[in-house]
Amino acid sequence: MKKSLKTAQSTLLILFVMLTTSCAVVSKEVEEVKVVSQSGTGTLETIYEFDVNAESLWFQVKSNGCTTAKSFRLAVNNVDHNSVGVSLYRTKRDLCRGLTRMIGINMPFIDKEREGKSIIINNPFAPKLLKEKR
Repeated sequence: MKKSLKTAQSTLLILFVMLTTSCAVVSKEVEEVKVVSQSGTGTLETIYEFDVNAESLWFQVKSNGCTTAKSFRLAVNNVDHNSVGVSLYRTKRDLCRGLTRMIGINMPFIDKEREGKSIIINNPFAPKLLKEKR
């Protein structure tokens, strides 16, 4: 009886470790999408909010404390005569260990040819989580 109980416990422990490890690996793969484009490499950044201004695009992204506008590259391509596609790529990783927070960054976007065109954001979009008051 004791031997079968120890075998069952060992099996459950191994199964638990395998399940928790595989979840971590899968979530990391989903979080970062490596993209190689004509204009270089980078990670397509998940954005939480964005706004279109007259001379720039404003994005809200996650930061651990070292993210600046210089950490990103903006790729623009014409989709058709009426719209422009925009992609925000992270070119420099944020290696700080601070508490993750949302920051806003402005990317210059002055293009006379885009006047009157729709702007399509190609990045993955995630809604910002609101903290509940207790």
